[in-house]
Amino acid sequence: MVVAAEVVAALVAAASDETSSPATPRQILDWISNSKAGAPPDLVEAALHAVDKVRTNSELKDLWLEAEGLNEWSAALRELKERLSC
Repeated sequence: MVVAAEVVAALVAAASDETSSPATPRQILDWISNSKAGAPPDLVEAALHAVDKVRTNSELKDLWLEAEGLNEWSAALRELKERLSC
């Protein structure tokens, strides 16, 4: 879910002439550029919902908690939500 939300965030960035995350793979950026795809509002809303769900109640959250990296992971997800909200 997080990876899909990252792709949607890249679509949002492209539509607003913003820079996407430096971690966005070149293949995704090329696809966005070639397809001229946009980010429909319902897709952005679904991505925001998915990020919230993963961040609050998921096995992935539990794994980050066990690895003592929960704060950094949560910060990355907050930043992702900000990019989705542009």
